Amino acid sequence: MHAYRELVHRCIDWGRIRSRLSRYPAIARHFPESVLKSCSDQPPYYCHYMAWRLGTWLTEIYPENMERMLSAASLIDNWQQEFRQHQNSCDFSKYWSLLWQMQVADFFKTRGARLSWNPAGPDLSVEDLEGQFFVECYAYQKSYPIEEFIHEVLRCVDERIRVEHRAYLPFSLPKNGTTAGFLDELFQSFLKPGSVDQALQAAARCWPHLFPVPSGAENFFVYIEGPSDAYQPGVLPNYTGDPPSYLQDCISKAIGNKQDKNKLATHRPNLLAVNCLLSDEFFMAEQRQKELSERIPEPDLGSNLDAVLFTSTGVDKPLSQVNICSRSEIHPVVAWLQRNGLIESEAARKTRETHSHTPDR
Repeated sequence: MHAYRELVHRCIDWGRIRSRLSRYPAIARHFPESVLKSCSDQPPYYCHYMAWRLGTWLTEIYPENMERMLSAASLIDNWQQEFRQHQNSCDFSKYWSLLWQMQVADFFKTRGARLSWNPAGPDLSVEDLEGQFFVECYAYQKSYPIEEFIHEVLRCVDERIRVEHRAYLPFSLPKNGTTAGFLDELFQSFLKPGSVDQALQAAARCWPHLFPVPSGAENFFVYIEGPSDAYQPGVLPNYTGDPPSYLQDCISKAIGNKQDKNKLATHRPNLLAVNCLLSDEFFMAEQRQKELSERIPEPDLGSNLDAVLFTSTGVDKPLSQVNICSRSEIHPVVAWLQRNGLIESEAARKTRETHSHTPDR
């Protein structure tokens, strides 16, 4: 048992959890208290992903949204089989995967499409006027869930503690069997009596006050923020990488990670729906491309994918803004998005761009 287990448990308010279970029936049905307690002794996170959220969320916006999403998802055929893989997981990142699947389902269902969950293949089967297609949902993760876990635990210790990495540059934290050892060593600085108070005093004189980061991490910093007049430049690196290259790398890796998964090769036409909400860089780079009127480079879809949709949609927001890359405009999802006014046709785009470059007469 790792010492930081107690640090995690101190953050979770079980009174708050029980209150929310009594007020949100869909959450209570899907995540009874016995399930929420099932991961309390399981490294590396020592908590169920929904126990953490229900016990630490300070606003009702998020449980209200989860209640609505679970209620809607459970009305779609085959939900019980689909949900089973999520319910008992002790993986902190499973929250984003589950929520993203429900957001995608909500995106299609609220616009009139007929859906069913597809436990034996891609996550969703979608049918509408344009025909049938299959959707595989993917919340892009890499090391971001571990970083977010560290951030949320340390925010419980003191809200002035910051966790970050340099944007658009290679970033990684120890994963799989090495995560628990990394977290145990990292959190030691916050378990020693008086250590945080001493760091706060140091940061009041000069900050960022850095905490030691164990080996195995790349481009990762933990520090305490102090008053503005005590800021010391140069303590943290101030360089970043290239936004367009980062975007292209994210999309390519997402495609590569899912290329041979969930029988996509035999479920055609298909769509890979990618949410990069955990990457602040993705959102910033995407906005930059829009402001510069630059198109995101077309990715190589490989042999098993027919189209990819990518976005950066928050946990409390409906999916609405999408980017789509497809082998051709005859893919039913492309026609569906056009009919619903969510994207414009290639012909319309070329006409608009031609007119926008026509000089005034």
